Amino acid sequence: MQSDDVVFEGVGSTSSVDHVAVQTAFGMLIAATTLFKKLGFSVHPTRMAVGSWGKAIFMVKDGSLPIQLTDSSDSAPVSAGENHFGIIVQDPLAVALAIKAWAQFGGVSAEWEAVPGGKYFVTIPAILTMPIELVPRQQ
Repeated sequence: MQSDDVVFEGVGSTSSVDHVAVQTAFGMLIAATTLFKKLGFSVHPTRMAVGSWGKAIFMVKDGSLPIQLTDSSDSAPVSAGENHFGIIVQDPLAVALAIKAWAQFGGVSAEWEAVPGGKYFVTIPAILTMPIELVPRQQ
């Protein structure tokens, strides 16, 4: 066993993911919350956070990890790089089109891109700083 392995001994068997955090564009926390409500999530009644970094709202759904939506603390643009998060849906194309229509109704642009495996990436830069990957539910 390497010396740095000792530090992590036993951690792998007891660790699990608590939540996924997604930074929203400056001032768009409520819009992001609304989008996740449209996707079937609800606001956790007690799990919220506020700090010098901004504020966060946790969105929850049975059978899913909580998603922490964190409002950016300033208007500096944030690059998503290769970051994204996936949501399993029945019909990824239908959901991508619904998200795009919802965004346009709200006056912001949304783009979607088909990728191999029946998946779609939806990007709404005015609201979220990373894309949503819509993954088809396996039958």
